[in-house]
Amino acid sequence: MHAVLAYRSLSQFAGSELYLVTVAEQLQRLGHEVTLHALELGPVAELARERGLKVVSGSELPEACDAVLTQDGEMTYALADRFPCATRVFVCHSTEFLAQGPPLAAGACQALVALNDRVADHLRAAPGTEVVRMRQPVDVLRLSRLPPPRPKAGRVVVFGHDHAGEQLRRIVRTCERLGLDLRRAGGPGATTPGPEGALADADIAIGIGRCVIEAMAARRAAYVSGVVGTDGWVTPETYAAFEADGFSGRASGGVLTEERLATDLAAWAPTLGEQGKDLAFAGHDAGAHARELIELWRGLGVPGDTRPGSTAELARLTRVAAGQERRALENATEAAIQRSKAEALRTELDALKATRRYRLAGVLSRPLDRLRRLAGRARHRD
Repeated sequence: MHAVLAYRSLSQFAGSELYLVTVAEQLQRLGHEVTLHALELGPVAELARERGLKVVSGSELPEACDAVLTQDGEMTYALADRFPCATRVFVCHSTEFLAQGPPLAAGACQALVALNDRVADHLRAAPGTEVVRMRQPVDVLRLSRLPPPRPKAGRVVVFGHDHAGEQLRRIVRTCERLGLDLRRAGGPGATTPGPEGALADADIAIGIGRCVIEAMAARRAAYVSGVVGTDGWVTPETYAAFEADGFSGRASGGVLTEERLATDLAAWAPTLGEQGKDLAFAGHDAGAHARELIELWRGLGVPGDTRPGSTAELARLTRVAAGQERRALENATEAAIQRSKAEALRTELDALKATRRYRLAGVLSRPLDRLRRLAGRARHRD
C-alpha cells in the first residue's frame, strides 16, 4: 500500500505534526510506502527526514496512491481532487480550530477518525461520513527507553505553548515552595523537537493532550492541567475519564489553585510513573494504531472516482479561513505575552515601591520638588 499523509504545515513541533510523523514511521516499519506531504516545510519535516521518511511539497507528489490521511480541510479537498480513486481518511484532533474541522462536502473522505470521545461526539452530530474512534498514538518503545525517574521527585517539566500569565506563575510559586526545579517545554524560547529531551531529566510532567501520554510512556508521573481546566494525576482510576476527554483538563471540571497543586505534587509517588507506562503501552501503542488505520483503509475499499464538487473553491475558502484564524491566534498570543510582561513590570514596580530605599528617596526628593515648583513660579512672574 502507498499512503500519502498530509498536513498544511510541518514546521511547528505540535501535536498534529508529531502525530503525522509517528504514524508515518509505523506504517513504513510495516513495509508500506509512505509519503509525507505539506505546503510549509520546516523543522518537523527535517525531523521526519532524519527518521528516514520521504517528505515532499506539492510538485513532488506521486501520480497515484492507495490511501490518504489528512488533518485539515485545505489538504483534504486538494488531495481529494488529486487522488479521487484513493481511500481517504480524515483525522480530527480538535473541535476548537476551524482549519482542523472535518470536511463538510460530501465525497471529500470516506471516514472521520476521532482520537477521543469528546471529538467523536462532535463529529457524530454532523450528517454523513462514518466516524471511527481510535486513541492517540505515541512511540511507546522509544519513550520507554529513557532513564527511569529519580526515587524522589526533584524536577517538573511544564509542556505546552499556552501556559503563561498567572497560571504559570501559580505553578512556579508552588514548585519553589516545594523545592522542585521547574523547566518549560514549548512556548516562546522553549521549543523542543520532541518530548525525549524534556522528559529525560524530569520526574513529573504537567500538560494536556499528547504530551501527557508521552510522559506516561516514559514512566513520568503525568499531571493533566492546561488553559481550560485541571484534572490532576493520571492513575488507573482516572485514566478512562481523562482519555475519553483527550487529556484536555476538562474531564472533572477542576481548576488550578496553588493549594490544590501543592497538595497534589506532595502526593507524588514513583508508582504513578509505572502505572502510567502500563496504561500507555496498553492503549496508545503507535504500532497498534497504524494497524488499525490499515484495517480501516482496507475495510473502506476503493471508492472509485469520487471527489466533492468545486474542490478548488473549497480548498481556497478553507485556506483563507485558516489564514484568518491563524492570524487571530498569533495576535491573541502576542497580546497575552505583552500583558504578561506588563504584569511582571507592575509586580517589580510594586516591589520596588515597598522597599525602604525607595521610600527614603521619596522623602529626600520632596524638598527638591518644592524648590523646582518655587523656581517655576518665579520664572512665570518674571
